[in-house]
Amino acid sequence: MRTGVMTMHRVINSGSFLQAWAMKHIIQSRGHLVIFVDFEMQDRERFNKLSPRSINARIQQASPILHRLLYLINREILAENAGLKMTPYRKRLATWQNVARFQINYRKKYLPQLGVSKERVLKPELDLLIIGSD
Repeated sequence: MRTGVMTMHRVINSGSFLQAWAMKHIIQSRGHLVIFVDFEMQDRERFNKLSPRSINARIQQASPILHRLLYLINREILAENAGLKMTPYRKRLATWQNVARFQINYRKKYLPQLGVSKERVLKPELDLLIIGSD
């Protein structure tokens, strides 16, 4: 039987991964094929208009901040190249880069164990769909 599981399997969280992994192995142990199904909001534009914290509003509010941040980062890179000490802004950038590397490595290491690829699975042919893995 082709069994779909719709859960938070793409989230970078050990608990979410373990729940999805356990659900997959329990279903497979009963001889069924497991396919993780991604959730997609059908009416994203309507949601963005209704949500006070919509993505569009956040981008508009963050735009001047991002501009200033990019300026400071560039200034820090120039200062570092000139042999000056690493400043707090440059340290923050290094931290963000470490977080991004962690996320990429997490996805490469754990998502394949669930049989999840980069491409989202939205409407597979299934016999059964399970929503949630806990």
